[in-house]
Amino acid sequence: MVGLTTADRKTRDHVDQDQPIVQVVLGFQHGYALTKLGQVYSWGKAGRGQLGRELEADQDATARLIPMDALVTQVASGLHHGALLTASNQVYIWGENMARNDSSEAEGEKPKDARIPEPVVGLPLDQKVLQVSCGSHHTAILLEDGSI
Repeated sequence: MVGLTTADRKTRDHVDQDQPIVQVVLGFQHGYALTKLGQVYSWGKAGRGQLGRELEADQDATARLIPMDALVTQVASGLHHGALLTASNQVYIWGENMARNDSSEAEGEKPKDARIPEPVVGLPLDQKVLQVSCGSHHTAILLEDGSI
């Protein structure tokens, strides 16, 4: 089967897609696709880290894998950020203003962009995450007890 994009723009070579896609979500100028085997691919603009992977350019039109050492079960997209849920009940976020940098916030500096997925800390360990959802500039996490 042909890949997520019809061809690599530089080489014009078709990219083989060996797994079915089970979820697709779109942000402002980027997108994510979750495969049946729990891998996430991203493509589009990358200026604020919204592709979840290190890039040399401001964009990547070819869908490429977001490096994760965990099985992903759900993905969400906001305006310039993304989030995912793993099979081990861990939530990760990346993109605009998503970098964990406690010292800069204490000094009143603007939060930095996260170029790769960072784990969300502080979620209750005794609660299962049911859903992760992104709006334009925010993310919500639904827990099994009905709290957000």
